[in-house]
Amino acid sequence: MKTRIFLILVVLAVLAAMPAGAVTRVARSTYVFGFGGGWSGPFGDYSAIGPTPVGDGFQTISASDLFDPSYHLSMDIGRLNNDHLYTGFGIRYTKVEMDRLVDLSPSNLRFHQFDINMDVNFYPVSPIEEPVTPYFGPGLAFGLTTASARGYDSESQLNLTVNLNFGIDFRVWKAADGRSLLALSSVNSANILSTGDRPKYVNIGGALKYFFRP
Repeated sequence: MKTRIFLILVVLAVLAAMPAGAVTRVARSTYVFGFGGGWSGPFGDYSAIGPTPVGDGFQTISASDLFDPSYHLSMDIGRLNNDHLYTGFGIRYTKVEMDRLVDLSPSNLRFHQFDINMDVNFYPVSPIEEPVTPYFGPGLAFGLTTASARGYDSESQLNLTVNLNFGIDFRVWKAADGRSLLALSSVNSANILSTGDRPKYVNIGGALKYFFRP
């Protein structure tokens, strides 16, 4: 209890010592819209793909024996808070490419991965002020893995994934008033943890990002 009271007193003292302008000033916010895509490399071990068992359904199969590399497409919108902390959400589609030697039943079975992403990325330097800015942070994806084949009912499985995001923004244009800019970005992520039997990927890609303040 004494420690809590002491911390409260310290916080109140710091706030009282701050200039009034610093207390009332609103942090600068910049909106960000982006779209892009890239390469998706599978990894992990699997006894099923979403709702569909593979092999005997008990032993696991390595991703290298089950999948081929594929591609993803994405669109995101969010806000850059105080020039350093990005929070946003987006949608992503990943084509699940199967290895040609995998025996599927039915043989025309196709898989797709759909995700709604929520991301929190930190910029050590401001992308508004600097032309080259790295970023990193965690993400959460609410996903749907679907399996479909002509002449059969489609099946799907809901899943949840924790992502690690990282990349670099390269500014290519900035408005004279400084309120908007365009950046070509390296946009990368890894599905580090997931529920169910969601296909996991390391995603290496690019995007065009538009930063603007109303």
